[in-house]
Amino acid sequence: MDFNLSDSQKAIQARARRFALERIRPKIEVLDSQDRFPGEIRDGLRAEQFWGLPFPEQYGGSGEGYLSYLLAIEQLSKEAAAVGATLSVHTMAAATIFHYGNELQKKAYLPALLSGDAIGSFSFTEAATGSDPGAIVTQATKSDGHYVLDGRKMFSSNSTLDGVAIVFAKDVEKGNEISAFVVPKNSRGFEVEAPVKKMGLGGFETAPYTLNSVAVPSENVVGGEACRGKGFQILLDMISVGKLGIAAQSLGMAERALDESVKYAGERRQLNKPLRMFPTIQALVAEMATEIEASRWLVYNAGFIKDRGEGIALEAAMAKLFCAQSAKRVIDKAMSVHGCYGYIKDRTVERLYRDVKLGELYEGTEEIQKILIASKVLWPRFSSKKIQEPARTLSQSAASIDQ
Repeated sequence: MDFNLSDSQKAIQARARRFALERIRPKIEVLDSQDRFPGEIRDGLRAEQFWGLPFPEQYGGSGEGYLSYLLAIEQLSKEAAAVGATLSVHTMAAATIFHYGNELQKKAYLPALLSGDAIGSFSFTEAATGSDPGAIVTQATKSDGHYVLDGRKMFSSNSTLDGVAIVFAKDVEKGNEISAFVVPKNSRGFEVEAPVKKMGLGGFETAPYTLNSVAVPSENVVGGEACRGKGFQILLDMISVGKLGIAAQSLGMAERALDESVKYAGERRQLNKPLRMFPTIQALVAEMATEIEASRWLVYNAGFIKDRGEGIALEAAMAKLFCAQSAKRVIDKAMSVHGCYGYIKDRTVERLYRDVKLGELYEGTEEIQKILIASKVLWPRFSSKKIQEPARTLSQSAASIDQ
């Protein structure tokens, strides 16, 4: 088993790190205090061809695969997890069209998405549901060769940025089964509301929007007529891509927390010697480094498996669960290394402390990930005559995305 990155992957890793230092770090104040995704960063990601990293060149992507994409997310998130999160949600939308769209849809929408000229959103969650597809209120009614969408989506990240949204709605003609639609955000009746005020992840623009009789062409059903009513299956598959992004964001934040702690422990002195000489500080740093290394290989392994064309429902859930929890533990230890200085607003550790929590919540809480993992591990070990997997309950739970 070869654990070495290819030369191309190393180059992307280095490019992402350089971009994070040169282009993102100067904009941290704008991201965090104004909760705005700067156009300069969007343009920079476009110039670096990061918006389409996992996808083939024939549709305008970079053709580098998912592992390279995760390497970039990791490095970008070391400076600002909001940038990694924005790219992650965008990639979920693009991946939905790439993996499930027909050829006409790929040619129509992927070039703009993969270049960064259009930014993608992924919209399932509503006010009354984050898990149960039966609780969705948004409806799609067929009329004169097109669909009319009515409803309201909550916590829709990137909805304030021009592009397209993948919208999940009850397909009235299909007995209210869920279908997925590609909806341009500049459509008449697509009404974006004020962004939600979040505890952290400033710059990760998130706002609800209303679909007020939005007319969508029939050819915008993801996958075409054959995929009508299969939106929930599409959701369950594509959410794994989102979980990978969150795991990589969490890894990047944890790495930054360790970097800040090592730096501080070398500069700060107590009893006339640097903090790094104290066993208590050494123990904290050792635990942080170990957790980060474990997280790294969960992320890289899942990306490697995805690039082989295999399913990653289990691997993505494990990576998301462990990395989000681990990052929170690592950043908490970083706060302990810094003491009261870590609690000051101008310290990076303070921002990381606020940012890290969302990784446990969106695209499935830790409880949801545990249910999904258990379903993959427990049920195949028992005879179907004795124990039946509660498939619908598990699938509903696994769909909690808050996105």
